[in-house]
Amino acid sequence: MRISPLFTSVETPTPVTCFVAGICWFGLAAFAQGAGPSASPADEPAAHALYNQMIDAIHAAKSLSYACRYDREAKGIFKAGCTYRVWLKKPNFFRMEVTSLSGKQGGVLVGDGSTLWISWPNGRPQWQFVPESEADKKTRFSSYMTRPAPLAKHSIWHEARYLGYGMSYPILDASTFHGSLDSLEPHVSSVRSLGSEAIAGEECSQIEVRVIDGQRTWWLWLSKQDHLPRKLKEIVHIRYDVVTIETWSSVTTDADISDRLFAWKPPAGWSPWKLPEDEGSLLKPGSKAPDFELTSLNGGHIRLSDYRGKAVWLCFWRIGCPPCIEHLPYLQQLYAKCKDQGLVVLGIDCADDQKITADYLRKQGITFPNILDTSKAGEKVCYQEYGSGTVPMYYLIDENGLIVDAWFGASHERDKAALRKLHPTWAAAVP
Repeated sequence: MRISPLFTSVETPTPVTCFVAGICWFGLAAFAQGAGPSASPADEPAAHALYNQMIDAIHAAKSLSYACRYDREAKGIFKAGCTYRVWLKKPNFFRMEVTSLSGKQGGVLVGDGSTLWISWPNGRPQWQFVPESEADKKTRFSSYMTRPAPLAKHSIWHEARYLGYGMSYPILDASTFHGSLDSLEPHVSSVRSLGSEAIAGEECSQIEVRVIDGQRTWWLWLSKQDHLPRKLKEIVHIRYDVVTIETWSSVTTDADISDRLFAWKPPAGWSPWKLPEDEGSLLKPGSKAPDFELTSLNGGHIRLSDYRGKAVWLCFWRIGCPPCIEHLPYLQQLYAKCKDQGLVVLGIDCADDQKITADYLRKQGITFPNILDTSKAGEKVCYQEYGSGTVPMYYLIDENGLIVDAWFGASHERDKAALRKLHPTWAAAVP
């Protein structure tokens, strides 16, 4: 899905912000304060039809290729940039290549129909905040990443962050072409028309797309000829506004692309590599949960030690993380069933715009206690004392303030396993 530590490749002057596939989104703490969005406008059916027409055009193409200039900034300050190219072919072939603004070849992502491969012709990037062993350093120029990529169950968007040289996350997930569902798609709040504008001489319909009640906003310039983007802009409203702009060119559909473009095998002597596992950053069962006092949803203060004598389910989350917000109603049910039995559910968000997050919780009927604290103290708790900042992240703490269990990811089975260690009847309350 669409937060672990920030990382920076050797050619990127400042941190590049990204999200971890499946369960988390990379922290955005390095960017500047934004004004936040206005209230979400009403959805316009005609504009929403243009958005759906874009999705349909991507689905319908037998092949699709395009080039893109990619830029990311905050508070008007350039943060990262590169160019990339994408080739897509039915049923399940894909290729993405990144080039730095200085012209250096970055990472290459290849999907051969069943497996994806990531390689770096000029050496694996060195990422800030990612520990690198001596053994890792020795494989920088002879390593690759690989994992299964079954049809409609992979995400090029999630893999792009590994390519380095200024690349983070594209605004749209190219795997939509193969039938994968963008994790943000179910959370589109409204679409409205902004008229027409020519991009590089091509007449385009411009639409504004609000996601998660305006937590992020996309502006899309869609060609009136093929309904595909020619320009895209995204603003993510956390406690900082992060702006990404993409300009597409050489957009081609239904061309004959050779299967050879989607073939890759590791050269002799190369070895697989992966980022260090986030699980190593979790506090161990039996250790004392670090105490904290942070600002709550209503502006008061919450101290963890005030709950001594009760068990605490500590939930680290972000509003921009689909697995997080999809898990909130379930946590609300658990809280309602077990709060009188000695279980406290306590949410912590140390990254997002407080008004957006507070409004969202109220609209969703979430009443369990929540901390919304973007101060240095809040960041220390989220990014240092309890882990890497990856979300969703959960801790189960007993009545004496000791860690019972800790885990990543929104999984009801994993939740039940943790609750059984403390109170079997609470496990039965999990839907």
